[in-house]
Amino acid sequence: MSLTVAEGPEGRCVGRRLLTRLIGGARRAGIETFFVSCPVSSRHTIELLWEFGAEVRELGREGGIVEFEVSLPKLLEPSAESSR
Repeated sequence: MSLTVAEGPEGRCVGRRLLTRLIGGARRAGIETFFVSCPVSSRHTIELLWEFGAEVRELGREGGIVEFEVSLPKLLEPSAESSR
């Protein structure tokens, strides 16, 4: 599966809603780990995963793209502390 959020929808929680559904569906399917590739400049993607409690491990960078291994969190919602 591949998800892309075009530049522009920022502030409308599109990425957050997609990630919530992705994590929920993955959990129901028994998936515990997935991989993320994003532009090195897309720090928001990784910060959003951290908000959900995911363990994120960088695998490498090439050509402006960074790849991560993501261990899924047990919670489907961002922690209360991270939204302060």
